[in-house]
Amino acid sequence: MPNLPNRTHLIDPVRELIDEHVIFMRALEDLVDVTRGIGGEQQAIDRPTLDALQELLDAVDEHLNVHFLKEEEVFFPAIERLFPSARVKFQFLHVDHDRLREAFELFIALVQSARHGRLEPTSFAELPRLATEMVRLFYYHIVAEDAVYLDVASQMLSTEESAALSGRMRLLEERLRERCDAVSIEGRVRM
Repeated sequence: MPNLPNRTHLIDPVRELIDEHVIFMRALEDLVDVTRGIGGEQQAIDRPTLDALQELLDAVDEHLNVHFLKEEEVFFPAIERLFPSARVKFQFLHVDHDRLREAFELFIALVQSARHGRLEPTSFAELPRLATEMVRLFYYHIVAEDAVYLDVASQMLSTEESAALSGRMRLLEERLRERCDAVSIEGRVRM
């Protein structure tokens, strides 16, 4: 997964989130490609495949929660304030984040078990199934976000409001990255 480009000049939170969606979708599709050959009667995953999985997981892990928190703590609340009566309808996007986090954490646990030779034989087929499920969940999630939040934001936010949201998202991302540099979602120390 490529690193996110320097976006300090952006003042369009919608464009920023859409760009991140494209990057995440590519990374998840790469996970599907890497896991395609895993399953069946397999007893182990070869080192190059494990390394490719780990590289993709590290890249997604580094950016995914930052992206989700930018949406949950800054972007979503700003849009929900525009439509207070629709808050319940917007909740399904928050639930999507939880489902994606759970699937990602399970995928990480399976890869770690495989890395240490402790993956149950029945779990080998779970890796490609789970990778495909994450793509499906993320695809439906970004379609829903595009239809609900991003469309509303692009039409309802003034240039000043967009710039303020982008600034708040950027500050949150900087704070989170400072904290996340030491520890990832997996709980292992980054070197």
